[in-house]
Amino acid sequence: MEPVEFHQRAWPDPKLEANEIVHRVDIVREIRQHHRYGAALRPESLSAPRTVERLEQVGGLKAQSVRRPVGGSDERGRRLGEQTNVRGNDARDVGVDDDDRPFDSGERGDDGLALTAAEVCHPDGPNRPAGREHVLEHRRGKRGAHLSRLVQARLAPGTGERNHDRHHSGKPTQGGDTAGVRIVATARLPGPAWDELPEVELLEAWPPSAPLPGVDVLVAVVARISAAELELLPDLRLVANYGVGYDLVDVETCRKRGVAVTNTPGVLDAAVADLGLALILATRRNVVTADRWIRDGGWNGNWARPKLLGRDLASSRLGLVGFGRIGQEVARRAEVFGMKVAFHTRTGGVGLDELLASSDVVSLHVPLTEETRGLISRERLGLMQDGATLINTARGAVVDEEALVEELVSGRISAGLDVFAAEPRVPEQLFGLPNVVLTPHIASATSETRAAMTRVLVDNVLALEGGDPLPNEVSAGG
Repeated sequence: MEPVEFHQRAWPDPKLEANEIVHRVDIVREIRQHHRYGAALRPESLSAPRTVERLEQVGGLKAQSVRRPVGGSDERGRRLGEQTNVRGNDARDVGVDDDDRPFDSGERGDDGLALTAAEVCHPDGPNRPAGREHVLEHRRGKRGAHLSRLVQARLAPGTGERNHDRHHSGKPTQGGDTAGVRIVATARLPGPAWDELPEVELLEAWPPSAPLPGVDVLVAVVARISAAELELLPDLRLVANYGVGYDLVDVETCRKRGVAVTNTPGVLDAAVADLGLALILATRRNVVTADRWIRDGGWNGNWARPKLLGRDLASSRLGLVGFGRIGQEVARRAEVFGMKVAFHTRTGGVGLDELLASSDVVSLHVPLTEETRGLISRERLGLMQDGATLINTARGAVVDEEALVEELVSGRISAGLDVFAAEPRVPEQLFGLPNVVLTPHIASATSETRAAMTRVLVDNVLALEGGDPLPNEVSAGG
């Protein structure tokens, strides 16, 4: 077996000032530009001059992105916002994140392109650079105009043709009239955007005990939706799923019934990546075990003779199974810690078996599909090195959970697990193990991220009401 080449980014200028951070974009940048994951990397791309991204602190503003060539011109240095051939939100390929769109460091405008700080004027004048907060304010201004258009649409009920009707032929439509749209939700969502929706009925239980005719929109929060549940909502037009992953929704059955499905991609990448790194650190450095040890009164020696010895992150090898937006965010964080990063996708990177056998840490970032269910099988778990660590912030059923429990009980490997095969059930054998860190599916659980997810979901519902294209519609089968 050929040795796996793990990549580590170089810092091109060691004499930078403290307020400058230079980030060399190597394989990650290439993959972002070839975001379909089917484009082969050119051999010369490994040695060609790169584009770096410099984050400069400007006064009291947040850092803005400035790109410049290093060591020569970069023919591939296109802005991400200028790419036109972008995949949708339906990540059905093995080895890609729940959201397969290319990494996008800016907010997205009404036209679907990225809004960067360079494109938004500072409120104090055009000569001052705008920061991220001004980009957000710019978006809010555009959203206000969008909502004004919705109000105008309400003044002319029955006018215009609802774009979404192509999914819902044969069912009654209401043109631009939003007054008759009925919305039900399995839970109230956090964040101020929720209040922009018209009246929302909160369901006492899911599925409902009796049919609910006349419901147009279902806001689904961790709710299984199959043919049986759809029968209870005969007039449904939209399932607005709260979250990126939609494995609980039978998208194909929804499509056949003329029901659109949307998700909330692009706003939880950083939060999920943060937890992934937290699990790596907690597991490799025995953080949870050490905490418990102190609380139980077990610390009675000195620091020079510890009972717990962890492993360094620096120079260790991180293998990413999936290299979409979340996987790339994990790679960026890991490289800051000095980890050497390799990845596997269905169409690129290192072979999966090679990656598992070569990595000190394996982190999973794939959606749950029929193709990825049980992807990390008993046999593949057996390929992992003694002392290696498995991190899972994707979906529990991507791994053969029974086989994983056996490996962990044996003590041969360790794991940091945020997801499980039959949530909220967690295998009891894991509770007392010192080599496992467990969290209850909290990868996106920050106040900011959850509010941003609500914003995306509400925008999808408002688009349906206004007869506009759905911003984050997913499709069956990819």
